Amino acid sequence: MDTKFRFLSVTEAARELGLTGGRIRQLLIAEELDGHKLGGSGWAIPEAAVRRFKAAREKKTRNAKPTALRT
Repeated sequence: MDTKFRFLSVTEAARELGLTGGRIRQLLIAEELDGHKLGGSGWAIPEAAVRRFKAAREKKTRNAKPTALRT
């Protein structure tokens, strides 16, 4: 199925990314996650944008330096 034009709600994006709905809204407002504001408090978030955000976050995690353990 082509997901290029499929849109997710805040709740669906939060579930996919393992974040809260509030955090998703923060990311949308800060334009760190692409989305389209609907009337009221609704958002339409392109599924492709969620995939890109998830991939970038996973890449950042993989490239993070391990922290030293304190003894």
